[in-house]
Amino acid sequence: MTRRKTGLARRNPNDFGSVEKRGERYRALFRRDGRTIRAPRTFTTRDDARHWLSEQERALRGGTWIDPRLSEDSLAAYVAAWLSDHSADLSPRTVENYSRHLTKWVLPRLGKERLGEITPTKVRSWRAGCLKDAAAAAGAGQEQPSAVSIRAWAVATGLDVAPTGRLPQHIVLAWNAAGCPTLTRPC
Repeated sequence: MTRRKTGLARRNPNDFGSVEKRGERYRALFRRDGRTIRAPRTFTTRDDARHWLSEQERALRGGTWIDPRLSEDSLAAYVAAWLSDHSADLSPRTVENYSRHLTKWVLPRLGKERLGEITPTKVRSWRAGCLKDAAAAAGAGQEQPSAVSIRAWAVATGLDVAPTGRLPQHIVLAWNAAGCPTLTRPC
């Protein structure tokens, strides 16, 4: 039986992908889920092509590899598709929270970015911008009291509240209904 030559046969079964010579340049490619993934460019040396292949293999093994077809989508398109695919598995409140946070924080700054172009540097810059915006919004409005001062008000007014942990919603609502008072002296 003769073996059909496809150009994708590995010379060594331990090699990840293959490198082909195309004129004066080299092309790197590998197979994933039954389809051929080619490097986005050709390389001047065989070693450069092998280096690209080793980076792809490392990303695949580490779980950080991004399919080049998906990397062309914008973050907004990806998020919309992800939410529609997963909304049946999530509670309505979770979908509402995800949508609210995405609309307020993520999509205005990163929504138009292609997935393949979102780098750790861009994420750090996005985070710094969000923190700056949140600080400016907090400074522009009324200073928000801490949970400690609301808890102290609740204790001073005789409401039953645990000394630590998250404040129950009824305590926060009672504090709001009382006009958001502040204590002039600690309890």
